[in-house]
Amino acid sequence: TCRDWFQLCLKEGLTVFRDQEFSADERSRAVERIGDVRQLRAAQFPEDAGPLAHPVRPEAYREINNFYTATVYEKGAEVVRMIATILGPKLFRKGMDLYFRRHDGEAATIEQFVKCFEEAGKTDLSQFALWYSQAGTPHVPVSATHDKVKGTLTLDIEQTLAPTPGQSRKKVMHIPLRIALFNSAGERITPHSISGADNDGELFHLRKASHRIVFSGVTERPAVSVNRGFTAPVVVDFSQSKSDLALLSAHDDDPFNR
Repeated sequence: TCRDWFQLCLKEGLTVFRDQEFSADERSRAVERIGDVRQLRAAQFPEDAGPLAHPVRPEAYREINNFYTATVYEKGAEVVRMIATILGPKLFRKGMDLYFRRHDGEAATIEQFVKCFEEAGKTDLSQFALWYSQAGTPHVPVSATHDKVKGTLTLDIEQTLAPTPGQSRKKVMHIPLRIALFNSAGERITPHSISGADNDGELFHLRKASHRIVFSGVTERPAVSVNRGFTAPVVVDFSQSKSDLALLSAHDDDPFNR
């Protein structure tokens, strides 16, 4: 159970995530993910952009019916999904087991929930926890520059979060973003090295207002697949050519982006 109504996103966000994962296991994971994101974009993104924008865990309410929103439920599920993405399946399961073992039958809080994953993954999620307290949908502008002589691809990535009611100043979020590169034959490119942001393979951790990520060993200009699987509930602003989009639609091995 939850300690108070302000922890509703803990119970409902986790429940929606569990339901989504069950449906993905029983049916097509790609189709289910596309459907879930369509619903999020149609119902929750406008809520985040309007006068009723509120955090996943609101700070106040006039009546409890105000809490039954797409932000608390659907965006709450996306926050749990991002934790699972950051930790990976094994450590996420370890964190869930720790949470149930430690707090089963108790009046739990978001802080206790997040702490279990910090301990399981031996990682600091304090910046990530802003997803629970800051309203609005982050915008992530991306630009790509390829240097054929040096054999590098440079991605300049920023994050912005517009003011929302009661929150005129926003803090920089921890945004997990999956990125992959494809050559003209539609094959994945494995860079020799990557600098500019912490990464676990194709998963990049954006923890600053701007990052300049440099991929070396990229001899031809690649097509770039960003926010694969809709890793984070953000709006990616990335101008890509029709030829790049056509290549990705034919060869991207992430069915959501394809």
